[in-house]
Amino acid sequence: MAGGLSAALLPGADLPVEPTANPTAPAGVTLVNIHLKQALPEEVFGELAKQGGVKIAAMGSLWDQDSLQTPMDVDFTNKPFWPAMKEACGLWSISIQSNRMGRDNGRKITLVRRGTRINAGKTQPRPSCQSNGCLIEAVSFNRNQNLSYDNPDAAQDSCNLNLMVYLDPALHVRNFNSNVSAEQAMDDQGNSMLAAKNNSNVFYGGMSEPGLIHSFSVPLKFPDNAGKKIAAFKCTLTLRAADKMEALSIDKPLAAAEASKDFAGTTITFQSLKKSEARKGYELAVNVASDSDLAQNNGVWELLQTAQLLDDKGHAFRYSGGNGGGGGGNDDYTVYYSTMRGDDATQGEPAKWIIELPTQVHVVKVPVEFKDLPLP
Repeated sequence: MAGGLSAALLPGADLPVEPTANPTAPAGVTLVNIHLKQALPEEVFGELAKQGGVKIAAMGSLWDQDSLQTPMDVDFTNKPFWPAMKEACGLWSISIQSNRMGRDNGRKITLVRRGTRINAGKTQPRPSCQSNGCLIEAVSFNRNQNLSYDNPDAAQDSCNLNLMVYLDPALHVRNFNSNVSAEQAMDDQGNSMLAAKNNSNVFYGGMSEPGLIHSFSVPLKFPDNAGKKIAAFKCTLTLRAADKMEALSIDKPLAAAEASKDFAGTTITFQSLKKSEARKGYELAVNVASDSDLAQNNGVWELLQTAQLLDDKGHAFRYSGGNGGGGGGNDDYTVYYSTMRGDDATQGEPAKWIIELPTQVHVVKVPVEFKDLPLP
């Protein structure tokens, strides 16, 4: 991994992960049941990864640190996934790191050792609320004032409430509207803090899962004679989640014949896979035909990066670029893969190529509510 850091993945770095079924969980809510006596963190987070259907990455030598060798009792009964994660992190002073967007990060949670020379011992739990399986934290409040001397009558005063949302793994979120307006915002003096509404309905994301952890800001208005707290705040997140996923899976792709599958208006056609000596890897020929807006805004490339080329042990080859397309809605593409470890001897020949798409989606509303948030 870049920067000299490494991440140990639980339960498996390359194998697809499916959540453990929990018949008591409502749709879109992951409930975990863990009852362990004197367990070390690697065992606890391994079980959380299994039941949540996620990958958990421990940065560096996290599990080997002396401070994490203290065994703890863990007793979770039908506990929502993210509160369970947060509680387990608190037992060993571990923090959850926000992941980058990308193909390998959609269902990965990265853990780091809590505390730095700057803030060690000074942090406290953030205000939080739970809604539809999601955990939402209030992170900070920012206020910016600007006065231009060549136009002093046009002074600007803006403020934002910054929030973090932890999406329930069971939702399989495909995209969400990050332009959120407050529905209620009032300080403890009764002053309204509602800003002009942002009516934009632009959804982030598309065919791949955009990650489980996201930050967003809600614009507010800083009132005259403001109080000391935001007494009441409400907003609603709008998500689109997959109800049904289907896959096109090609076994022994080096010798496989052409094969197609329609995914509710998008047809993926596997054409061929062959070895590329020039690139020291493999090149895939694939056609994507879609009557949706997938061809716009690099949507096909986002989709193709979610596909996996696996060897016979389930180890994934690395996506290393490609070419083709043109945005016509029915285009040929070439996708390149290289060995994950940079050495052909450590990875077998391709045994399977697989790509998944949602064929049914539904809208999820996530109400967010906070009280008594401090103001500067």
